[in-house]
Amino acid sequence: MGRTIRHSSTGWYHVMNRGVASQPIVDDDADRRKFIEVLAQAVDDGPATVHAYCVMTNHYHLLVEADSAALGQFMKRLGQRYSQAFNRRYDRIGPIFAGRYHHVPIETDAQLLATIRYIALNPAAIDRHGIDRYRWSSHGAIVQNEAPLWLSDAVVDLF
Repeated sequence: MGRTIRHSSTGWYHVMNRGVASQPIVDDDADRRKFIEVLAQAVDDGPATVHAYCVMTNHYHLLVEADSAALGQFMKRLGQRYSQAFNRRYDRIGPIFAGRYHHVPIETDAQLLATIRYIALNPAAIDRHGIDRYRWSSHGAIVQNEAPLWLSDAVVDLF
């Protein structure tokens, strides 16, 4: 039996996971594109909405809206599909992610805004002046007018 998902009264969650032993989950831009492609497929399969994302070298962050059961299904699809693609590309076997994803229920507007900011600023660890140019996050995609169609407008509408 799987772990119990902490319920959010708002249906919004900050979701994250990192590579096994903090190893990379993406090695290059092709892997980053594949992760975002698999994320798009998981969104298309529903029933979850992604409001923000950031793919870093050894981890990712998502702001997801879904009911508790749908969140588990959505994250299972994302993790399995990306792991299969990554393992196939590098002719490897075994887990990529350090266990099951972590999630934090978002309960207040202040918590929502802090989470959006945290996800948007995550690339600052690489280049604190380059978050607007970071192609592998919803913030960078929105600023560069390249937001994917599957990305919700709700975060943009807050500002």
